Amino acid sequence: MDNERYQYLMKLGFVIVPGGEVRLGTDKPLPCRLEGFRRNETPVRRRTICSFWMARCCVTNAEFEQFQPRYQRPLTSPRDRQPVTDVTYLEALRYAKWLTRQHGVTFTLPIETQWTCAAAETATEFPWGDAPDASLARSRGPGVTGPVDVDDPAYPANWLGLRHITGNVQQMTLETHYIPGSGGAETDGMYCIVRGGDWRHCAYSVGIPRRGIFDVGARGPTVGFRLAVNITDELNA
Repeated sequence: MDNERYQYLMKLGFVIVPGGEVRLGTDKPLPCRLEGFRRNETPVRRRTICSFWMARCCVTNAEFEQFQPRYQRPLTSPRDRQPVTDVTYLEALRYAKWLTRQHGVTFTLPIETQWTCAAAETATEFPWGDAPDASLARSRGPGVTGPVDVDDPAYPANWLGLRHITGNVQQMTLETHYIPGSGGAETDGMYCIVRGGDWRHCAYSVGIPRRGIFDVGARGPTVGFRLAVNITDELNA
């Protein structure tokens, strides 16, 4: 990547995430009344990825409205700097494509491995260690009626300078999968994997291995997204 594009992405609020080996999954999955434990969080496996760029913050209401002026902000997230929510997976992808045309840089949603790599410097269960700590997952509790602003100074950035990579709202990833059909149906739908997010969720939800699913056609007040840029894409641009 040339220096001009490097400086441009820095100006847009992106940071470089070093590549390397990433641990996915956990040997301490959350208990589940249906399965006994959350099987989609196991087993532990390791992947190696290249360096990439990650947005310092989630996409905001004001930013998304430049793409979709008629977007209706939910009552839980009415401010300009709150993360945009109540958008579908396909709308997030369309926003990334629109932004690509505006800036000439290939924006996308991060894959799960990239999100995990960016979340914590070491392979721990939580960004701060291996034990849950409700005092460190602070975008919930009495008086909290919605997500906090994406750059709220009361919530410290992580080791790379990323804001709310685990807390605040859940974030969509690029990966999707189909749920096997029930009652004779071929499938029960297509879902994207969402990661992080503790607003309206328990203190365990900010754990690095935690995985949720979100219907690609659904909208929800607890789900937003941030963007990534693959360095290999830019080298070939």
